[in-house]
Amino acid sequence: MEKIYMEESKRQKKSIMNLSVVLSFVVSIFAVFSLAMFGIVMNQGTGVSYAAPDGTDFNLRWGAEIHSYTLKADGETEDKMYDMINYYAGDTNILANQVFCIERKKTTENNNLYKATDEVRSGATDLKEDTGLMYLLGIGKTGKAITEYGPEVDGYVLQSAIWYYLAEKYPNDETYKLRDETDQGGQELRDKAVMDYAGTIYLEFGSTKIVSDKISGPNGYISKLVNEAKAYAGNTLTVNIGDSKPAKTEDGKYYQSPVITPVGTNTLVSYDVEVSGIEGIVVVNENGEEISSTNIPAGTKFYVRIPADKVTKESQTVKINVKGLFNNGGVHYYATENVERQRLAYVTPVVVPAGAEFAIVGDTGMNVAQTIYFIGLVVLLCGVGIVYANAKPVEAKQ
Repeated sequence: MEKIYMEESKRQKKSIMNLSVVLSFVVSIFAVFSLAMFGIVMNQGTGVSYAAPDGTDFNLRWGAEIHSYTLKADGETEDKMYDMINYYAGDTNILANQVFCIERKKTTENNNLYKATDEVRSGATDLKEDTGLMYLLGIGKTGKAITEYGPEVDGYVLQSAIWYYLAEKYPNDETYKLRDETDQGGQELRDKAVMDYAGTIYLEFGSTKIVSDKISGPNGYISKLVNEAKAYAGNTLTVNIGDSKPAKTEDGKYYQSPVITPVGTNTLVSYDVEVSGIEGIVVVNENGEEISSTNIPAGTKFYVRIPADKVTKESQTVKINVKGLFNNGGVHYYATENVERQRLAYVTPVVVPAGAEFAIVGDTGMNVAQTIYFIGLVVLLCGVGIVYANAKPVEAKQ
């Protein structure tokens, strides 16, 4: 009987030892997995990509022929008149496709072939370094709405502002003068008078008629652009960081920065972001969604997220470098073979850098990754101990 009991006891001990060994291997594997998870890091590359600059040949396309005028006291008879045509280099009549004339008194032909040139018209003032003209042309390239009346009127306002600005700045240059004459039928062709008129003006193109007191006059859209052009001193870009402190996301995996806002003059089109200082940082939008760090539209705010396991208890610096793309880096010309036709102007892009930084300090307690690492290490040591203990010969009691 005693012999049967001893055999059963040995079998139980052997079974317990086998189970211990299996458990040891399981906990060891878990520990190794924990250590491996701790070592995973995230890397994201950045790059700069910008649209190609203007300067390619194109066939000029006429758009809306806009007839603008004031009325005489009878309320029916036209008084002073100002006419113009919107010109385009693209297939659709949008502001971003519009090309702008710098010589009011010259004419064009529909479908004229225009080529880029840096040659200045004989006797004319060179406008290549004119910052006000850069500003106005840059607004056109952004394609942003100027008025509430649609792209045709936006083009009318911007083209008017360009002619008005050049006539004001270069009053003695015949090339940039406005039309101010009476035609053979007695109609007063008074560009400046219509643009300056503080009352209601009338715009007609196609079947559209717009009656407005917001377009002309000292407080109108045209004057606003002219005044901005006169005051413009060059492109500026700043990177504003909110006042709050970096805080952990709900899942505890990241620290999220305060809101970051690149701010530039209104010819800013887009920007790229480069973040440095800590590995694994990602850029997210205001909804917390990861976004590309290149070609971010102007006006977009963003945050950066730093992996929590990369944040130490000592202060670390995160640097934000922004490269802003502006559409008004320098004035160039378009000309057609017929020297008597209007010359057009365009601007090429320019990149302006700016930067900011903020400090981040980790929590005093262990973060999730550190906790997993610590637990994994303890379990691994325990597993090694169990394996060692179970590998020793078992002494049978006498």
